Amino acid sequence: MSFALADLETNGVCGFPQDQASVLCDNDSLRLSVWNNREYLFVQAILWKVSEHTLGKTRDNRDIGNYSDLVIAAATNGKRSFGLDRGYSLNPWLHLPGLYYHIFLEENTTTGLEKDSKGRGCIRYVDICDSQPVRVDSYLIPLSEIARSSGDRVGLCYWGFSPSPVQTVNSVGYEPADEDYSSHSIPLTCYHDYQLISGHEIDPHDVPDDRSEAPKPKPMQKPQIGAMAPEIIAEDWINADGCLNWESLRGQVVLLDFWATWCVPCLAGITHLNQMHEAYRQDGFQVVSLVCERKPFMEKVVEEHSVRYPVGTNTSSDDAYGVDGIPYAFLVDRTGRIRWHGWPDPQIVEEEIAKAVAT
Repeated sequence: MSFALADLETNGVCGFPQDQASVLCDNDSLRLSVWNNREYLFVQAILWKVSEHTLGKTRDNRDIGNYSDLVIAAATNGKRSFGLDRGYSLNPWLHLPGLYYHIFLEENTTTGLEKDSKGRGCIRYVDICDSQPVRVDSYLIPLSEIARSSGDRVGLCYWGFSPSPVQTVNSVGYEPADEDYSSHSIPLTCYHDYQLISGHEIDPHDVPDDRSEAPKPKPMQKPQIGAMAPEIIAEDWINADGCLNWESLRGQVVLLDFWATWCVPCLAGITHLNQMHEAYRQDGFQVVSLVCERKPFMEKVVEEHSVRYPVGTNTSSDDAYGVDGIPYAFLVDRTGRIRWHGWPDPQIVEEEIAKAVAT
């Protein structure tokens, strides 16, 4: 797509009716425009200083690209409507392109990212004649999903991120104390107050749906029970004397645990893993865990959560083990063969460990 700058300022992209929209934010970094009809809320953001798809790293060493959030509050009284308020996201992770959402359940608690929205969404880079391209985020949200209709008022807040150059913008003029802030940091009292109108009919398929256009990932293959465990690969180790591998661990029963600091069940399982690590050590057992985060970040987490077993950082072993969800654990016997693997339910894991160390 190629536009003259004047055209982009008066005509939207992907079917967006810019000439009839309300412009809620307009500065040298961001323009946010909103329109709706009886079926859809249509929101379009132009990030003037972002010209291409780039990659970066989060603080915990995960790959990240350009993404954004559109948070919608069912009420405009500055209070959260739990069960109704939603946060929509475009491209929240590289393996999750397109439109996702979560629902606010209670204070500081939301659902996980859901992909079954009937809406559509995309991030595009639009060529501007005689200038650099600009990034355009388009959200098409069914009013039925947010339980609103024409005449109602809603609270809106757009938040956008670009990893290179690092840039975080928001549409409500919020100025954080910390530049590394999320959309959840923005107070509800800052949100735009928008009254839903009765606009004309549109063709929703004018808005690309990046979820449906994304290539299907190949299924991850986990090693079979009885197979030799793939080698352990980690950049650095915490709570270990040197680098661990299957040669150094031979003769022990090992629970190999894949986890991450952003995974709530993973953090909740540390206490049990500590207990198992201590309870069966004299029987030739130990827990070994692997994360993708890097050592400087993980050292603080290990200390804060009192992790007592070895932690391998910046691992590349997840592909070899076919790990497509965490937490996930593999129990490896004294000969280096996989005896069991699965979700590390405390009762099941302890039963498997007890059987393994007895043989």
